[in-house]
Amino acid sequence: MKIDENRTYNSLFKMMLNSDFSLLLKSEREKYVSNPNSAQIIESSIRVQEFLDKNHIPLTWKNPLLNYIKSGEYDLPLDEGVSLKIGSDEITQNTKELAIIKDINRNKVVSHESISLVITAKTKVDRLIRFLKANKKEIEFWQDKIELPEIDRPVWKDVFIAFRIILMKDLDKLTFEEIASKLTDEFVNDKEKYDRYSGAESVKNIYHRFKKYLGYK
Repeated sequence: MKIDENRTYNSLFKMMLNSDFSLLLKSEREKYVSNPNSAQIIESSIRVQEFLDKNHIPLTWKNPLLNYIKSGEYDLPLDEGVSLKIGSDEITQNTKELAIIKDINRNKVVSHESISLVITAKTKVDRLIRFLKANKKEIEFWQDKIELPEIDRPVWKDVFIAFRIILMKDLDKLTFEEIASKLTDEFVNDKEKYDRYSGAESVKNIYHRFKKYLGYK
């Protein structure tokens, strides 16, 4: 996975110069070591977020800092202000694996059903594009890992016009000749569409074909 090392390491170093930051991590780490449970992590999460909000630091740092509290090892976000989430789990520099749960009866991953890009600081679109390109392999890996469905994209032309033809025929009660006349008037400057919808027979064929696709006889 790719990270912006200069930007993230600089920010981490800046935080470490803040005495409140050092005290926070030391205190929360000690609490977790002495009482390692989910309730303690929730409490630490609240305190970490309060620190980030108070110091105007992007929330992409929240999970890396919680990872330190749990493991004692420093972690980094993929980027500042932009993060990649697999389901509700945020991917960080130290992310090696996620616990993927699959429902055998449904033959479907149920623990992680989406991949999302989360923006927690003002970020230019150009930087988002660079982030996506830098993490291309990571995104493609997790798409396969959580078994996201592939979209079967039909190659039908002008589906919207086919719907209009059906509405004009079934709701407006126009004849195929009247529908063809309306469409050719609309597409007088588009030769391809003009030719496609110029006759009542062509419009009739489109009408019946798409009605069949929709399950009507």
